[in-house]
Amino acid sequence: MDIDNGYYLAKFQNLTDLEKVLSQGPWIVYEQYLTVQPWSIEFSPLQLYPDMVIKILWEIGGIIGRVAKLDFNTNNGVRDRFTRMAAYVNLGKALISQILINGVLQKIEYEYLPTVCFSCGHYGYNQEICPNLVKDQRRTTEDITGEKMIQENRPEQRESTVITNSNAYGPWMLVERRN
Repeated sequence: MDIDNGYYLAKFQNLTDLEKVLSQGPWIVYEQYLTVQPWSIEFSPLQLYPDMVIKILWEIGGIIGRVAKLDFNTNNGVRDRFTRMAAYVNLGKALISQILINGVLQKIEYEYLPTVCFSCGHYGYNQEICPNLVKDQRRTTEDITGEKMIQENRPEQRESTVITNSNAYGPWMLVERRN
């Protein structure tokens, strides 16, 4: 039975079916997640976002930084596949580009950050002048005599000597502004 705001009431005649539905979800129906919870006295179909969802979003945002506010326009169809939030982020550290939620890697996108290094994830410079990339371009190797020497990598050698997770950072981290 439809009870407003995307909530439905389901009644089970068999306790085994009820336990299966509650314990084996969330379910995917027509490519949409369906979360089933037992009814509680605090539930109100008039409340657009249940308290549990809000708490989860605040916790996810807390991984990235200190959350200032959540944007709930996701329900009106403007943003139906992601949540937008304002958070205080420490720009002195590498940006968090992805988080693992229930075994699924979720990408984090940032607004209003003009310069991000896609090599190390830091704000304020780009990959061409990344100080971390310059440090990695020097490597120590042992020569035949066993003495350590520092070998400077020439630009043509960079790709083979710098080992990074190429999927960790990229242009996808920055929201493209539409006019």
